[in-house]
Amino acid sequence: MTYSFSNSASTGHEQLDLLASLLDGKTQGHIEALDLPEAAQCWIPGAGSGTIARWLAERDPQGLVLATDIDPKIDEPLPKNLIIEVHDLTTDPYRTGWDLIAIRLVLCHLPQRQQILQQMAAALKPGGWLLIEDWGWSAPPSAYAAPTPADAALFDTMSDANLTQLQDRGADPAWAESLQQHMDQHLTDVQGWRYDERWEGGSPGCRLHAINLAQHRERLLADGITADELDRAAALLTDPALRTYAYALHACAGRRPPL
Repeated sequence: MTYSFSNSASTGHEQLDLLASLLDGKTQGHIEALDLPEAAQCWIPGAGSGTIARWLAERDPQGLVLATDIDPKIDEPLPKNLIIEVHDLTTDPYRTGWDLIAIRLVLCHLPQRQQILQQMAAALKPGGWLLIEDWGWSAPPSAYAAPTPADAALFDTMSDANLTQLQDRGADPAWAESLQQHMDQHLTDVQGWRYDERWEGGSPGCRLHAINLAQHRERLLADGITADELDRAAALLTDPALRTYAYALHACAGRRPPL
């Protein structure tokens, strides 16, 4: 699987925690809006630290939750109805018969995203739901306030450079923006949400920016970004005087037609 970030990096655990703090509330709200049956069979691919999988397992103790990832980092103890497995969406077979498949910030990174969407839709039970959440960045995040104009320009440069690293490894910045049209091809009752937010230095969003830059540091240096620029960007991302637009979060849920 092609993926730009590593759960096993020194910053991997913090990166997953920040994503959970930024997004879990929205994901939980989307799932609660779906008419899932009792004792639902749920699959969470790309589960990362497993916060959503654990929440689902505790929410429905009679159900079953399978959390998969190429490198799962889910702490024990686990609920009895939560199963953890290593799984690669691009190469491994898919189990079928799911009431819910929920995947977050994975497909935008994978060149095989269309095929994976189709395979996940086919893995649902009749009437089962697929929830996909992804960030879009066809307009990269930019600073609208900063300590100095040079700092604003530096943030914008780092944002563009970081996203270039993702695109070079197969990510699609516009995928999320057309997510609903893609899901309409395979599912029914498709519904969508979009969130546009702003982050300030020191917030979970800006701390996530800093971790992403740190994980890409060697590749950014090879592409001509200087160590001084990266170090200044890391400091800037802790400064509350920095205010930035966030990635736009796009979410869609659709169901396999009932029999």
